[in-house]
Amino acid sequence: MGLQIADAVASSYFFALNTNDYGFTEDAYAKLILPRAYRHEGKLWGYGLKILPREAEERRRSGAILPGWEQ
Repeated sequence: MGLQIADAVASSYFFALNTNDYGFTEDAYAKLILPRAYRHEGKLWGYGLKILPREAEERRRSGAILPGWEQ
């Protein structure tokens, strides 16, 4: 049962970051679970949410992916 929850969370973030065959992303589910992500001293990135590979994290910092998710 726990693995299914982990799969759902991972899938939510995967589809929020990766485009489908039509060039779209779906971030609605990721946004729903984002408030429940772990934060260390108020910082989400690198603690509750870690994006791999490094190129994806660089795109996130530049605002190319997940704009407005700096909570």
